[in-house]
Amino acid sequence: MKKYLIIALLLLAVGVSAQNVTQKELTGKWVTVKIDPVTEMPLAELNELKKLFNGSTFDFKADGKFIITLPGDTMGMKEMFANTSWIFDDKLQTIKIGTKGDSYGIMGIKVAKVGTKVFFELLESGAKAEVVKGK
Repeated sequence: MKKYLIIALLLLAVGVSAQNVTQKELTGKWVTVKIDPVTEMPLAELNELKKLFNGSTFDFKADGKFIITLPGDTMGMKEMFANTSWIFDDKLQTIKIGTKGDSYGIMGIKVAKVGTKVFFELLESGAKAEVVKGK
């Protein structure tokens, strides 16, 4: 009986683990539908991130250009992302945003696909965005 329980738990764990995504799948516009903390953070900081990123769009162009649209630009981030590009590390499932000059160091995003949902973990902020592919 224990053997069957262990096998069932292993199958369940494999079924809910994150799936890899490809650069081709990432290309396009993604809309943020929800922001959650990855680590504990003060409520005020979480609310600021939600204000900044809820409803934002991440547009990963096929030519490598990156455009972000933020509904609440309270921290001058639009200027920070002007004229930026993106690269994707397939092995690490990580997007790097920036320029060659800054080694794509403006923002890092860890991508996770769990079932039908896609999440962008915004590495510098400690927040995770649930995103959906837009048109």
